[in-house]
Amino acid sequence: MTADGQSTAARDVVDVVALGESMVTFLPGRPGRLADVPSFDRAIGGAESNAACVLAAAGHTVRWVSRVGADGFGDHLVETIGGYGVDVSAVRRDPERPTGIYFRTAGDRATDAHEVAYYRAGSAASAMTRGTSTWTPYGPGGCCTCPGSPRCCPRAASAWSVS
Repeated sequence: MTADGQSTAARDVVDVVALGESMVTFLPGRPGRLADVPSFDRAIGGAESNAACVLAAAGHTVRWVSRVGADGFGDHLVETIGGYGVDVSAVRRDPERPTGIYFRTAGDRATDAHEVAYYRAGSAASAMTRGTSTWTPYGPGGCCTCPGSPRCCPRAASAWSVS
């Protein structure tokens, strides 16, 4: 039982679990090809973290389950996403693998001029399995958001034993 009268089990249940890799995104300071842009601004990226931050800001209880490197980029992700009110207690730090990053152009994503360069091979989240992360329950009516939903992605389903 907690000080506010909630059971510990009830406190651990959230409305939404966001499961997956978030990355540090580098956005160009001005339009142009990646080869021509002189500077970039740092932000967060990833469907899971974007959804988690919006849902937490709207008043839902949200927990992000992931892995990030034990590096400055991992610090940035955990601090920024946590700053939106997302519970980051299930994010694990990997001392041997880096946090994933990517660069993208400022152009319209629907055009051929849009460029994205991912640097996520071997990232901390790429090694995420049920054994290296903390799965957490969500309450009745709650949901889990993850890329390649287990129903669509057999690899995710088998790795997490989700049906």
